[in-house]
Amino acid sequence: MAKMFLNDLPADGGVVQAQATAGSSGVEKGTVSKTGNVVSFVFASAKANRVYLEIKKANRVIGEKLNPADSFAKDDVLYWSSTTGGLTKTSTDNWKVGVCLAASPANATQAEFAFDGMLGV
Repeated sequence: MAKMFLNDLPADGGVVQAQATAGSSGVEKGTVSKTGNVVSFVFASAKANRVYLEIKKANRVIGEKLNPADSFAKDDVLYWSSTTGGLTKTSTDNWKVGVCLAASPANATQAEFAFDGMLGV
């Protein structure tokens, strides 16, 4: 499944984080989830029942594209596929996650964007 990765350090400005406890299977770095209307991703992997950081908002995040053949322009609004994971420009049935910071041409597998998981998707 596609993932998101923080391009800033958690102590840098613009990062909103929260602690959570991993379930019996643990969690893997970059895993994206949604609780209520808030989208977040795992900052670093954690073993079963351990505390980890969830990133809720960050100025610079790298995300994997749903379809690498798609091209994103700077300032495109981006969504996360709610079924298979990955960044897309399609809003239908997907979670709004932010705005593209730099063009990501066709065949690029990732895009850099300003992540805001608290957009109320």
